[in-house]
Amino acid sequence: MCTAILLSGGIGSRMKQSVPKQYMLLAGKPVIMHTLERLGHIEGLEKIVVVCAQEYQAYIRSMLGQYGIDKPVVFAQPGKTRQDSVKAGLDCVDTETVLIHEAVRPFVRAEDFSRIL
Repeated sequence: MCTAILLSGGIGSRMKQSVPKQYMLLAGKPVIMHTLERLGHIEGLEKIVVVCAQEYQAYIRSMLGQYGIDKPVVFAQPGKTRQDSVKAGLDCVDTETVLIHEAVRPFVRAEDFSRIL
């Protein structure tokens, strides 16, 4: 079994927008949901750990059902650095295999994740 850690703690300061880029719309849905949809359909993936600020957790949780994602999703708080955020995600993992991906990289395919695993 495997756990996926989805890093979504960035604030997108270089984008100079009111929301981080992982929550901006791409083809009509938030960028993060493109990746969550793909992760949600991978066999052998036990759960998804989303590392994000507390203020976005309810927003993500509300979209899970809307986009048909029924895998267990848990949340971890981001750290000051990417390394700290990865550590926070790893602290929520109880499987031997871990897949780590960034929420702002939505063009990965489910086959890519499966091939990596």
